[in-house]
Amino acid sequence: MTRAQPWVVELGVGDAARWVASGPAPRSAEIGQRSAARFAELMSRPVIRAAVAGWDAGALGRVMVRLDESQVTLWAPAFSDGMDAEDQVEVARTLALWAVGVAEETGRDLVETKPADDTVHLDVWLRALELAGFVLISCGRLWEGAISGWRSVELDRGELQTRLIAELDPTDTDLLRALVGAARRSSLDRSLASDADGQQALMRLRDSTVAKPDSELWLTFLREGRPVAYVIGSVEKAGTLWVMDVGVDRAGRGAGLGLYAVGSLFKRAESRGITSCRALIDVENVPSEGIHRRLGLRPVADRFFTFHRVTPLVPG
Repeated sequence: MTRAQPWVVELGVGDAARWVASGPAPRSAEIGQRSAARFAELMSRPVIRAAVAGWDAGALGRVMVRLDESQVTLWAPAFSDGMDAEDQVEVARTLALWAVGVAEETGRDLVETKPADDTVHLDVWLRALELAGFVLISCGRLWEGAISGWRSVELDRGELQTRLIAELDPTDTDLLRALVGAARRSSLDRSLASDADGQQALMRLRDSTVAKPDSELWLTFLREGRPVAYVIGSVEKAGTLWVMDVGVDRAGRGAGLGLYAVGSLFKRAESRGITSCRALIDVENVPSEGIHRRLGLRPVADRFFTFHRVTPLVPG
């Protein structure tokens, strides 16, 4: 007999207990309480939605989505303990299609996701996305290393002025557009693939003028008042620096500005006591790989993929 399709239910801010119960059993009561509190905090934000799916027998899965400017980002999938791979694939497919429905409902054109962390086996997630109609668009590699590699780079370039992006005038659209023009795709999380993405990039760079905990790690480098490069870093709770985005103006590429920008970021981060760094780099981005290798980072994984699903749903 064919098994019924999983049901799917969207959760509200008061459904923390159901969210926790739909994933792996917490290792302690304290961890469960923290998970519930984190869920409630996230769900208080209007851009976050969550759902659970499964069967009445207790095989359950959960997922969240974030409503971004023009797309829905699917993240945080997990399953209850004891589910076999076949059931996990079916529940994950159901949740992925729910996310597509959220995109349609809110007028967004795309759903984007990446493989989950260790909570979901890579093969399960990739198979579920395939069945839900998602298409692979890029593949990245995780790079790691000590942050002290900046010491091997020449950082004495007197013709360049270093400024915090947060210090720039948010009304100076010409300057901000120059930053957008400096974009070079260098990561999967914060990539600027082309100037066609400029409007979204401009909005993000404008947002950076608001004080943020990591604002001193959002740097731009100016020559005669014009941005020629920038770099954006973020620090994890564990104290690891992430290189989120690197941009070099097209006219200035090949002159070592990318290496200078990332090296300057490393130097500034080390002054804050940070000792290690990570970067997620597109496998086709040879210049970015060269920069990070020169600074002492090395690839450690080949399991980061980005999938897109275009909406609306196409019958059949």
